[in-house]
Amino acid sequence: MTRKGISHFVSSTGPQDQAIVQGVQWLLAEAKKSGNAGIVAVSTKSNLENIANWSQLAGLFNQLRQNGTATVQGVQLRLMTLKGTQIYSFDGPILAIYGGQELLDAIDGISGSASVLYIPWGDGDCDQWLQTWGATELGQPASHQQSEPTSGATFIALESLTHGVNLNTGITHPSDRERAIRTLETLYHKHAPASPDSMCQQLIRMGWDPKDANEVKKLAEAIWAGRRPKKSTGQPDDGLWTYWNSKVN
Repeated sequence: MTRKGISHFVSSTGPQDQAIVQGVQWLLAEAKKSGNAGIVAVSTKSNLENIANWSQLAGLFNQLRQNGTATVQGVQLRLMTLKGTQIYSFDGPILAIYGGQELLDAIDGISGSASVLYIPWGDGDCDQWLQTWGATELGQPASHQQSEPTSGATFIALESLTHGVNLNTGITHPSDRERAIRTLETLYHKHAPASPDSMCQQLIRMGWDPKDANEVKKLAEAIWAGRRPKKSTGQPDDGLWTYWNSKVN
């Protein structure tokens, strides 16, 4: 299962120390509300060294790089990197700095109620994540009624797929992969209003690990391009299509 916390971003690009300070202030404030624990997530430890070269918070980032942990204002912070020890569950705040979609996917794979604040490096490096979660700019009111990436029969189809596969393994099992192909081919041939990107975002929202949701996206991209994956029939399942539409409110 993926995380269920609030998602924010800082409107900033490049080496902006104001954004870093703002992010750390948010992390500490949120951590004090949830057990005095927080996570700083970066792609690699070298990112911390680079930030320390120009940030007024150099001491914090050097300590995280050297020790993997730091204590600030009574808050226990720990470091998360893409190649470090995997974190499976966390209920506190996570400050993600740069790293783009790969880092954000790793964070979204953490179960629990973790809230995330992302500081981007460049324009567009978190667009998919923003759309998936309806992330709001820090300081702006969060929407309590986020719209879903898909709707109608597409939403019902993906919900049925989610209930039918083993979310611990995604579509690695042949029967789950065939189920995904049948679902996608039916949506494609019935001209359902969906795209590989929107379906991937929806599956993540429904609790799929981002890595597994992206495997479904790859299948969808092949089918939407007119190719037929192994075990494809090349035809829609009319019974499934009728069932999905019967469940649309």
